[in-house]
Amino acid sequence: MGTGKPLAIGSLEAVFRTVRLPVGLVIDELRIEGDDPECTFDPFRLHLDRPGKLQVTLGEAAVGQFLNEQAPGGLRDFIVTMKTGQITVQATARVLIDIRATATCTLRIVEGKCIYVDLESLDSVGGSAARGLVEGQLAKINPIVDARHYPLDIVLTRIEIADGRVDAFGTIAPIEGPSPGP
Repeated sequence: MGTGKPLAIGSLEAVFRTVRLPVGLVIDELRIEGDDPECTFDPFRLHLDRPGKLQVTLGEAAVGQFLNEQAPGGLRDFIVTMKTGQITVQATARVLIDIRATATCTLRIVEGKCIYVDLESLDSVGGSAARGLVEGQLAKINPIVDARHYPLDIVLTRIEIADGRVDAFGTIAPIEGPSPGP
């Protein structure tokens, strides 16, 4: 058994892979970095005196799988591609006949806590009816991320979309709690 004194560490880098959120979306990688953490072992706990850096990586395959499992609005056969600054989602809707639509979207951060999907354009045979359907679904799912629901103080600062993935950056800290001490 240890002395109960915390272990001082110069820096920390923790990587969590294949993280399933309560809503079912799988994050490819969650990375946390911090300076001067303290570690106790009984119970095991890491503590940072100041917020650490956060990077969350989400791949197009995970988003496509999530959408196909959820089938929002009865849509199906999702194909997701992520390229510089935009996400393109193809899906099929059944409105008497199958209608294939392609939506181009961007992501935005609101108040450092939420990520919203914004529809930039829609290519579909259904015209304004299809656009209304997509906008209605976005209204139901936005915000797609709401950090206020997690037991950590997460502040999102930027999002990058490129090469088949989305990277969200920010800071992370415990909401409250005393520093582990001797």
